[in-house]
Amino acid sequence: MCTCGKPATLRTLYTRRNLGRSFFGCLNYNTKGLPYCNYFKWADSSEDREKELLKKEIQILRKEEELRKREEEIVKMELGVHNDQLDIQSQHTDIRCERRLLRIYLAICILVCSYVILSR
Repeated sequence: MCTCGKPATLRTLYTRRNLGRSFFGCLNYNTKGLPYCNYFKWADSSEDREKELLKKEIQILRKEEELRKREEEIVKMELGVHNDQLDIQSQHTDIRCERRLLRIYLAICILVCSYVILSR
């Protein structure tokens, strides 16, 4: 009930600051020439609004924590990939060295065999 004795009407604001927020106000407010009282009350109490904002803030914090954990996992995976690449490069270098040694051993074997055959 309005302070002027008439039933208060439910209205919704479409301003940037209170977009979609509803309030109760005087039935005659903003009606040309009619007197009105200054009755005003938010339809959602500020306590309810604070609870809703707190819930949303908690959701945001949880999402941020989840995002941080995923970023940490990605960094760990990237580090693992980098380490794997280093291992592969090291193995490739080792294989090249082993090939060179095998060629040298083969050359030595050929020389020894040739020496043995020629010395008979």
